[in-house]
Formats: sequence, C-alpha cells, structure tokens
Amino acid sequence: MALARFPHQVEIVSAAHAILKDHNITLSNWDYDDGVLEFGMTSEQDMDARIFISAFEDSAMFYQVSASTRGDRLLMRMNVAAARQAAS
Repeated sequence: MALARFPHQVEIVSAAHAILKDHNITLSNWDYDDGVLEFGMTSEQDMDARIFISAFEDSAMFYQVSASTRGDRLLMRMNVAAARQAAS
C-alpha cells in the first residue's frame, strides 16, 4: 500500500463523507478509477453545484472539480490528488 500512487479508496470515501455530512443528500452512484472520481447525488432539497464544487476544491485531496445534472441527480466529477500531495 505504501507504493500506491493514490490514496486508498476508503480514505477517499472518508474525505468525501466529511465534506458532504452536513448536507441532506443521498449518493446515487460512486465510480472511482485511477485518480478520477465521479459520483451522483440526489436530495429532496435544491442542490447548488457551486457549494459542492467549492467544498471539494477546498480539500487538498480533490482538484479540477466539476458538476453537471442528469434528471434530478447532481453529478460530481473530480481528480484525486496523488497520495503524497493529498497528505500535504
């Protein structure tokens, strides 16, 4: 694991949870592959993508965050920093 280029997926889930925990959302899907994370969110309340983009960009673990919509889902896409960068 020490040679892994990116943080373990458990660390990524934990970091995302810490960012999303105060929002009333449900994750509809989660797709992570080699430094690229995509997931969908739904909520009974309106979701402002700018809030989520800013929150993820403020984390050292995520960068180049973008959002789009598909139906009632907000789709988030971002890059995950390499393990050494994320620890900084």
